[in-house]
Amino acid sequence: MQLRRGLPTAVERWLQQAVSQVLMTKYELTFEEHSYGFRPEKNIHKAVTQALKNINDGYQDIVDIDLKGFFDEVDHSVLLQLIYQRVKCPTTLRLIRKWLRAPIQINGKLHRRRKGVPQGSPLSPLLSNILLDVLDKELDRRNLNYVRYADDFSIYTKSKREAKKVGNEIYLFLGDKLRLPINRDARARECEGGARSAAASEDPPTLNCWDMHLSQHTRRGSKED
Repeated sequence: MQLRRGLPTAVERWLQQAVSQVLMTKYELTFEEHSYGFRPEKNIHKAVTQALKNINDGYQDIVDIDLKGFFDEVDHSVLLQLIYQRVKCPTTLRLIRKWLRAPIQINGKLHRRRKGVPQGSPLSPLLSNILLDVLDKELDRRNLNYVRYADDFSIYTKSKREAKKVGNEIYLFLGDKLRLPINRDARARECEGGARSAAASEDPPTLNCWDMHLSQHTRRGSKED
């Protein structure tokens, strides 16, 4: 078992929080409507509400995407290039690059890091949204119904054929454009009132995490009613 440590110090956390607050003013208004994670006035409850609306509107064949070990797999070159396009302050850019590439301690030894975002950093949620906003905009460009909460997201379609086609296309987009690995050991779901699941082809990249979020909050809502 590997012991990994790359936690920021108290001073670093203070600086990262300050940078995050400044960057948020540049990015928040440009993020897409159906991104619900780590954003002001967005939360998992609103994400589930939108997911249920999609299902009730007839989009019952769902592709769930699992971004395998997302926070450990973020490609620094891709992320930094996106930040360079919007942020022009050399000091801020230098700090972000330094934080991203700070060595990580594994089993007592320091290792250079070329991918991943710092664990426990106040800046990491914003950095993840900056990267995955590229995905959100691609889904919007394709006029797809989707819900994303951090690195978990689902795409809602009206047929198994469409789900398979969309799943494979987004699989290629994530690998080619964002250099993100995807867990293909999962399934597509067919929902009837959010209650039934059916196995589908092995081709579409899918995950079970969103199933868990959806079922948990649906049950909780029914108890409250």
